[in-house]
Amino acid sequence: MLEVSPIGIEDYRQAFAGKGLYRHMPARHVLAILAFLGCVNLFTLRVNLSVALVAMVNYTLVSNTSSSNDECGLQNNGSPALEAKNGEFNWDEQLQGHVLGSFFYGYCLTQVLGGWLAELVGAKRTFGFAVLVTSILTLVTPAAASLHVYALIAIRVLQGMAQGFAFPSIHSLWSKWAPVKERSRLVAFTYAGAQVGTVLAMPVTGLLCQHGFSGGWPSAFYVFGTLGVTWSVAWAAMAFDSPTLHPYISTQERDYILKSVGSREVNLEKKSLQPPWCAVLSTPAVWAIVGAHIAYDWGGFTSITLLPQFMKQVLKFDIQENGGLSALPYVVLWLANIASGPIADGLRSRHFSTKVTRKIMNSVGLLVPAVLMLGVGYVGCNPVMAVSLLTLGVGMSGFTLSGFSINHIDIAPRFAGILMGISNSFGTTTGFIGPVVVGVLTKDNPSMGQWRVFFFITAAIYACGGMVFLLFSEGEEVGWSKYSGSSSRSFRNDINIVIPQPVVKEVHKGSDKNDNLSRTNNRLPCANRYISIIGDKPTVNGYVSADV
Repeated sequence: MLEVSPIGIEDYRQAFAGKGLYRHMPARHVLAILAFLGCVNLFTLRVNLSVALVAMVNYTLVSNTSSSNDECGLQNNGSPALEAKNGEFNWDEQLQGHVLGSFFYGYCLTQVLGGWLAELVGAKRTFGFAVLVTSILTLVTPAAASLHVYALIAIRVLQGMAQGFAFPSIHSLWSKWAPVKERSRLVAFTYAGAQVGTVLAMPVTGLLCQHGFSGGWPSAFYVFGTLGVTWSVAWAAMAFDSPTLHPYISTQERDYILKSVGSREVNLEKKSLQPPWCAVLSTPAVWAIVGAHIAYDWGGFTSITLLPQFMKQVLKFDIQENGGLSALPYVVLWLANIASGPIADGLRSRHFSTKVTRKIMNSVGLLVPAVLMLGVGYVGCNPVMAVSLLTLGVGMSGFTLSGFSINHIDIAPRFAGILMGISNSFGTTTGFIGPVVVGVLTKDNPSMGQWRVFFFITAAIYACGGMVFLLFSEGEEVGWSKYSGSSSRSFRNDINIVIPQPVVKEVHKGSDKNDNLSRTNNRLPCANRYISIIGDKPTVNGYVSADV
């Protein structure tokens, strides 16, 4: 049993110290930092084309085939020297929409496969694969663009397919690593890397396009691709699929995690994970997540890919200002992501149920942006108001990270990666539908009036997704997750952790038959781990208990 003795914070740290780096930082926190940096890389590799495309396209040639846009009466907000530098490719708005959306053609194809493979071969491998392959393909992107526009589209489709493995893998990874009471903040911190990556990629890409090597815009792909390969090496060396496989984690931290979430080990003979598909697809809570995910991705993906075009075509910002201003919404989104975890955990500590907490956070993240996007449609010709409302609208959606984004783990922790794959498959379709819609709306007439229609559509989708989740979402593990058979095995330590003070001391009770704790838990009083095969037995947090 683990008991707490009021010694001091230094003793507490020593009690949870592992080896090497892990003497100073818990292994789950090291994993969170690595996963955070992985998300940073994923989004720099995804987003850089959105800004680079502004420098790649020859807008002088394109504008000769389009009517001029003087609706807002705005003049160029950048310096003439910067604006005079034009790109080499003659791609109209509709073709640009296909280039930007092509990533999501591939991205939506591998989501469910990614969740299944994460359970089959380990989330470490699938997440590392996603970043490494995307990085290598990014390095060859300039050559593909110079060869032909369809070669560029093919590269982007392949990048999307590779990144489709990433987020289901993260869900699967944290279902094994995140203690229940730390789940919101660990997942929120990890996914905040997506916004940090976007915030970094947009202005840095703008600078590299203007001042970089190899002709400007190609340098953006070389720099971010190289950083992604470098991260992949660190991930391969330092990440592990579960606490039981980590060679340097302290015994105390491992036992603390396993006590909270248990541990799964795949049966090496069968290696199968079989969700009850009929039950999954007939559960309203699953479709509540899907609806919210579609709304969030419509706002997030279309903003990432299309904001630079809006800044260029309507608000008349040059490439450097474009990159910086397009990143502003993701600064707020990142702050909202970081804040959402502690706020959600705070609500739960005040006796709000998981269900109510998820509904509150998700409503703030989708219904508030719906109102703000309506405002953008009415003030779009005012650059200050337009940028401010866009920044708040996209940014506030970050609170959904403690809403629908983590709800997969709440309702079906054993199948969290697969559920993430399902909802993300639907959500990512918006990544290629959005650019096509804007391409059709603005073809030959990229005016504020046409963009206003797009912002109204966005507001309606935000509102619908928010209401669906509010009405049908759940917060506790559903029956088919608890009782589904599996070829996995699960074990838990017979450890009770009580932490009224911040210091932990390990005391072994052995097999004392008078141990009240053992009698209360109805378990054999033993300090060893229990191993049992999961049949059609109920589970706790996705793992069968070891009661005998």
